[in-house]
Amino acid sequence: MSAKKREAAAAAPSTVHYWILLGAAFLAVVVYWTILNAPFVFDDATLPMFHAGNSATLEQLRQWIGPIRPLVMITYWVNFAAGGLDPLGYHLGNLL
Repeated sequence: MSAKKREAAAAAPSTVHYWILLGAAFLAVVVYWTILNAPFVFDDATLPMFHAGNSATLEQLRQWIGPIRPLVMITYWVNFAAGGLDPLGYHLGNLL
């Protein structure tokens, strides 16, 4: 085997790596599947979507986003705009 072929074989990931990655993703979905329809619990009541009068307008987005965890709050806002208080959307978002 020439040096070029050995370098190419060493640099290319094997199909075993892809199967391991696919297996890990499948396992995550299987484990998480049982709670997709679980209700909100514990500290979820303090999130903005549970405050009376909140809506998913762009104007309200500024009130949802604060200095702490702004990306998380944006995803909550998107979930609230898409599905209201249905926990399924929030749980599916966590899988991604």
